[in-house]
Amino acid sequence: MKTPASLLPDSPTLTLRLTAALGRERHERRPVKILRRTLPPFMCTFPNEIVTCQLPDGRKRRVFIKYQAGQSHECYGHRGDVPYETEVYRRVLHSLPNFKPKFLGAHTDPHTGDISLFLEYVYRSVRLSDIVWKRLSRQPRGMA
Repeated sequence: MKTPASLLPDSPTLTLRLTAALGRERHERRPVKILRRTLPPFMCTFPNEIVTCQLPDGRKRRVFIKYQAGQSHECYGHRGDVPYETEVYRRVLHSLPNFKPKFLGAHTDPHTGDISLFLEYVYRSVRLSDIVWKRLSRQPRGMA
């Protein structure tokens, strides 16, 4: 299932969030420019999209964005929602030099408290669940 458009922010809102999170390296507050928005072929627990943008310094970057969007999924004792995942990227994984995807930033909506997590887009990435499924589908169903 793809992310429903109703769960994604409009372009002006997304521009503000990206500028707040990614445009902070410069003293000038020129906005990040959105060049393209693409929905991944799947949505897991939280809404997500891939955005190609131009940073204030002119560099282009593809960003994978995960939105809290009023969603919650704290069951099974191993999930901590987007806020928890954001802190893991910010405090733990960000310090590992070769870890992918790289943490680019986050934005907290001042009205709702919802977080948008901005990660480096990893080309040719595959979900772990897809790898396991494909491997299992090649195994024989039973032995006689």
